[in-house]
Amino acid sequence: MNTKNTRFLLISDTHGKLDIINDLAFQTKADAVIHTGDFGFYNNGSYERLVGQDL
Repeated sequence: MNTKNTRFLLISDTHGKLDIINDLAFQTKADAVIHTGDFGFYNNGSYERLVGQDL
């Protein structure tokens, strides 16, 4: 990743609304997302709804 031209999306406290992360990353053409708050996982499979996760 070329950090000179990297676009970061900073977001927090999505409280289970995981689709907003992908939507905002697409809208802002973010190369990376930094989530600093509460994801709000409500069941064991919730994290699978994130696209491109590196868990």
